[in-house]
Amino acid sequence: MDSAGRRVNHLVPTRRNRTKAKAVRLAMGDSTVRRHLRQEFFDAMDAGELDFSEIIETTGPRNADGSLKRDGDHNEAGPPDTT
Repeated sequence: MDSAGRRVNHLVPTRRNRTKAKAVRLAMGDSTVRRHLRQEFFDAMDAGELDFSEIIETTGPRNADGSLKRDGDHNEAGPPDTT
């Protein structure tokens, strides 16, 4: 049995479906909805409708003191002491 068949067999008891055909129809419907929502999200990103600036400003690599590293901060600590 191929992996698609195993996934369908897994859906039958978990969704309380009586037939594999019903399980496949429901799974296809779910994946269509998810794909549509993903596409709407990407379309909104492309149109500039989403603002990620706050996330970008407040996340990222941190310095030893907990402050955010900025563009010029990457090697501020210098090379490790090998003595």
